[in-house]
Amino acid sequence: LNVFVPHIISHFTSFYFSSTSTITWYRDRVISQSPHSSLNRFCWKLHTSTQNINMAEGYDPKRSRVSDSTLADFLRAPLTGDLQEVPGIGKAAEEKLRTGNDYDEEPITNTYQLIGKFLMLKGPDEDGIKVESIEHVEKFWHWLKNRGISSYRSGIVRSIAEKVDHMMPGVYEKDVYGDDSDEE
Repeated sequence: LNVFVPHIISHFTSFYFSSTSTITWYRDRVISQSPHSSLNRFCWKLHTSTQNINMAEGYDPKRSRVSDSTLADFLRAPLTGDLQEVPGIGKAAEEKLRTGNDYDEEPITNTYQLIGKFLMLKGPDEDGIKVESIEHVEKFWHWLKNRGISSYRSGIVRSIAEKVDHMMPGVYEKDVYGDDSDEE
């Protein structure tokens, strides 16, 4: 337990806490992997202490302003490479991706590179632990934010994640977010 708890602490501190469901999912995953009651208490305390974090920030497919028909058209169509073919990417977002910034100087000039960046974020974390679907889309959402993309982030993430999932099933697990028809 003394070895396991520091690992969990470091994993929690590097994880993007962007929604209550993400925290709850992660807490429940840790608890199910270890029956130690002290670890359960630790996870619960961490869960309750993170309730004050800004829960509105982060990926939520229900906040996507991309219509279902626009998303369906994008998913059916072959990729052309034009960044603006991605629902949610307009001229301003394209320019921000093309120019880079202090956070990431590498320019993204086409859809293939954007998908490549999405897939790079799926790689193992610093500790060699597999990046699960929720953490993966969170990382991509925050990467877009740090690149200066201020509008349609959730729509862009959802569009890219679902497109990649069509090409490589299992990359994006949209079922973990519940039914899209649920209203909050």
